[in-house]
Amino acid sequence: MHGFLFKWRVKDVKILFHWSILFFPIIAILFYSNTIFNFLTSLLGILIVVFMHEVGHFLAAILLKYDVSDIVVHVLGGYCIHEEPELEFEDILISLGGVSAQLVLILLSLSTIGFLKLINANLSAPFYLLLVRILIVYNLFLIIINLLPFEGFDGKTACRVVKYIKLPKVQFRLKKKKKQELTRQEAKKMTKKLIDEILHKSKDQEEDE
Repeated sequence: MHGFLFKWRVKDVKILFHWSILFFPIIAILFYSNTIFNFLTSLLGILIVVFMHEVGHFLAAILLKYDVSDIVVHVLGGYCIHEEPELEFEDILISLGGVSAQLVLILLSLSTIGFLKLINANLSAPFYLLLVRILIVYNLFLIIINLLPFEGFDGKTACRVVKYIKLPKVQFRLKKKKKQELTRQEAKKMTKKLIDEILHKSKDQEEDE
């Protein structure tokens, strides 16, 4: 395969890093530009966020018993190549796997910050800034972008989950409508019974006379 700087294979899965990741340093400069250490830590953080997103897709596909052939990382994110899901809902779950992994990364980062505060660590250290600016803020920004309902984003597939959320409401309305119909039928029966009783009484009175 052409256009890839690094290639690894973990069992049957190929992990590929596209040459466009060379632009990651430009993104890293936006976060840290004063020291080499800050620059390298920010670059590492960006790689972790992007890679974790694709690992999320990978884990979701594996848990649903679908084979994964490639995990590709490039400057705009990446993609995970796996078997075509048989069910639409499974496709939705796999598409949500990426942002789910990112959310786990945010929770881990917040937990680390909480621990650092607990032990009175220096929260102005570069490591802390890396957590806040990249593993949390930049990570959250990518989650929002990924959930946009447009072609090429996970949100295009994930937004179809709405139809499954609305389904119980539809069922409730159908049951309510059916209940109303039963109530009308009961009212008709009661009206018919009342008329029959009146007619029967009238007939009895005529016979007595």
